[in-house]
Amino acid sequence: QPATGAWLGRLAERGQRGHGKQGRWQPGQSTVLAGGILLLGLGFGLTSLASTTWEYAACVAVWTCGEILTTTIGATVVAALAPPGLRGRYNGLFGLAFSLGYLIAPLAGTRLLAHGGPLLWLCCAGTCVVAAGWQLALGPAIRQREENAEGHSG
Repeated sequence: QPATGAWLGRLAERGQRGHGKQGRWQPGQSTVLAGGILLLGLGFGLTSLASTTWEYAACVAVWTCGEILTTTIGATVVAALAPPGLRGRYNGLFGLAFSLGYLIAPLAGTRLLAHGGPLLWLCCAGTCVVAAGWQLALGPAIRQREENAEGHSG
């Protein structure tokens, strides 16, 4: 498990832009973040099928890999979208979104759980698929802002 976490952390670190040294492709920040969100969704979706301790543990391992990717690069993406003088506010709102999630998720989750466990996990997976799509759609805007920032600083 630690080796997987180290590998994913390294991938997230390298997720700066499309190409690295020697022209090798490196995933951009939006691609890494969307991949992490999809891993979260995959782990959540698989949980709807799990029935043994080992199956649940495997699901948790999958979504933990997604968490590693999203937490290592999420704030970087938010900062890339923010105007330089507003990065603190943007990241503050990013943190607030998590706090709101911690408030809303138990309320919504228990209502979904009342209709059966699989529905809860499939809704979580579906939300992740939508969020990953939105993140990929933001990719060009993030790259454009980075290029504009580099052009003004260079």
